[in-house]
Amino acid sequence: MKKDDRIAQNDAFWDIEAMLPAPKPSRRFSRDTDTVEIAVEPSAAARGEAIPPNGERVARAREALQSVERKHQLRAAAAFGDRPADRTEETPAASADEPILTYEPIGNPLLEQVTVHPWPTRYSFYERFRRDAKRYVDRTAPETPSVPFFSYTPQYVQLSPAQLNFYCYWRNRFRHGEAITADYSYLLLYLYEILNLPDRIPPAEGAALMARLWLSYRERYPTLDRTVPEWLCDYCLLHRVPPPADLFDKLTLLTRFASLKEFYIGFDPLSPSPFASALLAYGTNYDWRKSKFITEENRALFETHIRGAFLYAFSRAEKEKQTVFVPIGRQTMVRATVRRDAFAGALCAYDIKRRLTVSYLSCARSVELRYTVTDTVKFAENQVRALLGIRARFHTPNLPQPLRRAVEDYFAPLKKAQKKEAAVVPPPAYEALYEPMHRSLSPALARDLEARAWTTTELLTDTEDGIFADGEVPVPSPLPKEIPAAPAAPADQAPTPAPWLREAVKACLDGDRTAFAAAAAARHLLPDALAEAVNEALFPWIGDVTVEEDGGSYRIVPDYLEEITAWMKK
Repeated sequence: MKKDDRIAQNDAFWDIEAMLPAPKPSRRFSRDTDTVEIAVEPSAAARGEAIPPNGERVARAREALQSVERKHQLRAAAAFGDRPADRTEETPAASADEPILTYEPIGNPLLEQVTVHPWPTRYSFYERFRRDAKRYVDRTAPETPSVPFFSYTPQYVQLSPAQLNFYCYWRNRFRHGEAITADYSYLLLYLYEILNLPDRIPPAEGAALMARLWLSYRERYPTLDRTVPEWLCDYCLLHRVPPPADLFDKLTLLTRFASLKEFYIGFDPLSPSPFASALLAYGTNYDWRKSKFITEENRALFETHIRGAFLYAFSRAEKEKQTVFVPIGRQTMVRATVRRDAFAGALCAYDIKRRLTVSYLSCARSVELRYTVTDTVKFAENQVRALLGIRARFHTPNLPQPLRRAVEDYFAPLKKAQKKEAAVVPPPAYEALYEPMHRSLSPALARDLEARAWTTTELLTDTEDGIFADGEVPVPSPLPKEIPAAPAAPADQAPTPAPWLREAVKACLDGDRTAFAAAAAARHLLPDALAEAVNEALFPWIGDVTVEEDGGSYRIVPDYLEEITAWMKK
């Protein structure tokens, strides 16, 4: 062996890398995380056929695996921008930003344009739900006892036979107008069914069912307040239907929970002006719903007449073209655009999921306009308080005279009817017992009454002998003159503050707990007794409690803070 060959052989012996296996080429994986459906045919035994030999079964399994692998290769090539050799030219797919539908809503002057876009990412993991929904949408069941069911994302495949029967029974009863007790997951499953089957459930009917489900079960399941108003808005915009008329009695709730308030406000048939409704919904600095005078008994009265008076006043001003700092109507709005994902958080198939672009008119953020709206609401609450016999204390310095007169005109028939009703109230029955006796005048009856009076006087009056002398007439002693009481201050006139009263009220205005305690100690009183004394001193003027406890200290009631401050400056 030659020397060079021997050296090469020795080098080859010490070459460790030659002993390692050849490296495999790195495989590029697709970034597509969508699920892949694999169709599995029923076995030969299930079809009643002869079981094929092992060789045929292995060949079929290999073909199925190769088919799945080809799908992955095509998706990987699409993800990395490659084109496989066996792929033919296809028409490029439409862009996700290319709209499917663009229209101008009819009947809502606050909405200018709605554009519907396809969902940008394709997915298939909810296709089975849609197939099952089509399968069970018309299924009914006889009366079935309630079966508990819970799921964060309820689907038909999660239901047991008993749960499926109860769901079909409950759904049939609900479609016929009866809302029986059911778990929240059943309600959510039905909402998913309505959203995913616009081809089987007409959109107008679907919107009415969603609204009725919300109104029927929202008190039992408050979570519906955060979902149904949003999904119903998307559903109606997507299918070009107005919201159901039953909702407008709950417009206050809708504007509280819906993000696109203009959708519900603009369709309100009870409002003479959608622009005025929009201002009332979110153009005020004062929330009258938090008034301390609202109770469960009079809440409906407050809600009906504050809203009614506001809409009447602003609609009349809009009709008469009277301006209030800034114009009323469309001129008070600004154009805005919002892009929202339809049915956010709902189980929704890919061909149902959409994106919406809505161009609408929103309230202008005018400071003067907000002050005007706020004072109109406060003035209307003053009138409602007057109907209930509660003293009105709100000051409305920014309320123009046209709006003031319009609110007064709205409440004038109500006040007139209240006075008329009070006039015809019959007197209580016990007053008949105190009516004077009616008898005709008679000299004999007068002499008899005088004689009996003198007899009583002799029995009740002491003399030296115990009896009056014959013919004597007792002379009554003169009565002492009464000391006239100090004239009371008129109810609407502020009293002159005494030093102790001024000191206590000043401590309340300053929030000085120590000073209030010192003022109480100076009068040998406890702080709560001093607060009661202040309220008694100011009640003839204020007509209400003026000082209230606040976390261990005392303060002036906010409704009367402005008046007390002005009174202390005198």
